[in-house]
Amino acid sequence: MTFPISRLYDLEAEWDSTSFPYAGRKGCYAYFDESEQLIYIGKASCNSTIGIRASTYHRMENGKLIATGGSHWPKAAKWLVTIPVHEAHQAPSLEEFLIEVLAPPANVTGRTKI
Repeated sequence: MTFPISRLYDLEAEWDSTSFPYAGRKGCYAYFDESEQLIYIGKASCNSTIGIRASTYHRMENGKLIATGGSHWPKAAKWLVTIPVHEAHQAPSLEEFLIEVLAPPANVTGRTKI
């Protein structure tokens, strides 16, 4: 099964003007630093959406993007990529798979130890 993957969404430049790609859908989201290095992968399932979950990490204040979550992240997020799923129950599986394969530095819970 395949899932669409959004373009890179520039958090600071686009925050006030456009919504996140696939904001109203269930799925996964990934934050990247300004060098496009992966920082964190999360999911939106059950009673949430990509837009609701992803927006819990930032807010705009006086024209400046402020991080409200992810204080344990090694770098600040610049980019967001979203991946909508067909059914809500697919989001947790996709998230777990992506974390295991890509090993984002800020995802520590649930990572398989080899």
